[in-house]
Amino acid sequence: MPTGYTAGIQNGIKFNDFVLRCARAFGATIHMRDDSLDAEIRYDKVSDYYPNRIETTKNNIANLKALTPEEREEKVKNEYNMALISFQETKDKKIEIKNKYNIMLKKVKAWTPPTDEHKKFKSFMIKQIEDSIEWDCKFYLFDKEKLDGDSWFKKEIKSLEKDLEYYQKSYEEECSRVSAKNKWIDDLFNSLK
Repeated sequence: MPTGYTAGIQNGIKFNDFVLRCARAFGATIHMRDDSLDAEIRYDKVSDYYPNRIETTKNNIANLKALTPEEREEKVKNEYNMALISFQETKDKKIEIKNKYNIMLKKVKAWTPPTDEHKKFKSFMIKQIEDSIEWDCKFYLFDKEKLDGDSWFKKEIKSLEKDLEYYQKSYEEECSRVSAKNKWIDDLFNSLK
């Protein structure tokens, strides 16, 4: 039985077409993974993700640097208050979920299995609920540090600069990968001339 790559041989596929079809199994053409095996091999392109992230991060840094000391104080105060509200909402939701789990757990524990064969089933249900309580209902103490505007500003700038460095490095790496993949495709095309 032929594979997707060899099926064309039975119908007289040409050597170059067979080579290009088989090339689809290699990393240089991974960007075509969802295309038909008969699709013409195309070069990869560098995505605009990292250039967009770089631009956005640079804008965020510039916007942050443009804030007055008063605006920094207001921003840090708002962020802290929003974090506190979010924490309380999450905590309340987890308490609500835990109460629901405990009600069901109480019902399961009170249930009498109809046969000895159902005892493991009851144990299974109890374990499922207890595990869910452990994982779904755990919350931590609110630990967001209350910063002054200047400390917040320095922390934010440092974080954004670290992000910028990461995006720039990742962009360079992506450019290098795409270039290597496209060279592999070029070398393949040149070998078939």
